[in-house]
Amino acid sequence: FFILSDGYTQYYTRGGAFTLDGEGHLVNPSNGYKLQGILADEQGNIEHGQGINDIVLPTSMVVPARATTSIQLSGNLNVDSDAQETITRSEALLAAAEAGDHLMTLYGQNGTRLGLRENDVITIHGTIGGTDIPETLLTVDQTTTLQDIVNTLQSAIQSIDPAASVTIQPDGSLQVTAGTMDINNLNLQVGGNTTFNNAFTFDTLIEAGNTGTTSDSLRAPATSEDLLANLYDYQGRALDLTDGSNIIINGDLGGLAISSRTMTYSAATTTLGDMLSAIRQAFNITSGSVELDDQGRTVITGDVGADFSISNVDISQEGSDPIFDNALFFTTLQEARDAGSYSVNTMIYDSLGDLHNVTINFTKVSGENSWNWDVSVDGLAQVVEGGSGSVQFTSTGTLSSFSYNSGSGRLIIDPNNGAEMMTISLDPGTIGSLDGLIQFNRAFSVRAKDMDGQAMGSLESISIDRNGVINGQFSNGVNRDLAQIALSDFNNPSGLMRVGENMFIVSPNSGAPVIVFAGTNARGQISPGELEMSNVDLAGEFTEMIIAQRGFQANARIIAVGDQMLNELVNLKK
Repeated sequence: FFILSDGYTQYYTRGGAFTLDGEGHLVNPSNGYKLQGILADEQGNIEHGQGINDIVLPTSMVVPARATTSIQLSGNLNVDSDAQETITRSEALLAAAEAGDHLMTLYGQNGTRLGLRENDVITIHGTIGGTDIPETLLTVDQTTTLQDIVNTLQSAIQSIDPAASVTIQPDGSLQVTAGTMDINNLNLQVGGNTTFNNAFTFDTLIEAGNTGTTSDSLRAPATSEDLLANLYDYQGRALDLTDGSNIIINGDLGGLAISSRTMTYSAATTTLGDMLSAIRQAFNITSGSVELDDQGRTVITGDVGADFSISNVDISQEGSDPIFDNALFFTTLQEARDAGSYSVNTMIYDSLGDLHNVTINFTKVSGENSWNWDVSVDGLAQVVEGGSGSVQFTSTGTLSSFSYNSGSGRLIIDPNNGAEMMTISLDPGTIGSLDGLIQFNRAFSVRAKDMDGQAMGSLESISIDRNGVINGQFSNGVNRDLAQIALSDFNNPSGLMRVGENMFIVSPNSGAPVIVFAGTNARGQISPGELEMSNVDLAGEFTEMIIAQRGFQANARIIAVGDQMLNELVNLKK
């Protein structure tokens, strides 16, 4: 039985429908009697030795902020920590599609990829002189070119009108010339590929002797041999360079601005390869490269080391050409660095619950199984003590030692926001084991595996498990036990005295209540969110009710007959 209290008397019920009142008490909604149980302490511990009380769960309940005191480190520091170079890549440059371009690499005129895949099937539809074009299929593979589409389409339409023809135009569109008959609703389709289908839709009517083109001009990834004058940006817009103008290359090398390099553009002779060579010279790249990938994107690979890092690449036309100036917007894919540097970022909490970003940087000591580490923190916070040290590994890659240069064995950070000083232990794992920091010839994988500390959190919701434990879910992600519902058992539950509203009180016949908790001492469990099935013998009860009803009916008839006899007696006297 659940235990309810009105402040004076305890009541017992099997009805488990409770709700929170305005003060956070779990109560019976019909009468406000309060559910009894044990409240947890601030750490979420529930001690069964204490007496039961009202269960109170204030909606304003919060868990306080707790400052971080430990950061557990785990993962691999790459023993083969070579230096690396800058790799930065631009958006694609496109050229008008030509006969030999592979279909799977093509774009529409707005820079959207056609999206053809291997084993896609291209079908041809339309009518010529009122006759349907015979079903013609072209299966796409890695070698299928634009010329293959031209050949297939031309073969299909010439099967009806031998005078018709198909050609590739300089802008990358396909042009169909009707022969002696009109061509209607000509289009090529690939199931489920709207981009392709729209691109290969011809004029609705191509009259005999006239021409019609596709609705889209096709683009292909640019090559180094293409003239800049014939190229388009990644959105399919012409670069629109001015003949005789200067192309200016700027950027930073090793963190310092390079001297601007200028090349004169000639519409008739300047190729994309010429510009790639100028970029290489501008950044004085010797062992790296400047080349195009298979999508027409310019990839700059710098020389190795932080002193040769390349950034802020800017290629523009002297004067104003917004399309060209934005066409070669570079995104850094890899930062240049010197040998053996790796950083780990993690967020820590101070005593006010404010977050601070901490960076732990590891730097390889050349020729040794040793790394130096140092800690930095963002914002106004400052490292006061223990901000650097070293970590050593054995020849088998396991942790040998972890030390602080200050000798204090701790990291102290001043948040500088009114919060307490933060004393943090960096935990690298167990000496001689593989449960923390390790060093092998594998990729870097060091991370802050775990850290304590939390922001302040307010109570958002509660749940009750099968043992009657009430768990609170807080806004900071903390789940904490808040209370446990108490139950009562009796030697003779049938002896309880019913007081209404599905409640009972103790009687001399029931025996004294025994306070228990679900899931302990074979007492069973609570079933949250479920309804208890009726334990009434419905068939027997209905039978008894029918018998009682018939008894009432018989008694009613007896009374009616008696009343009639009395009326007759009165009438005889009259």
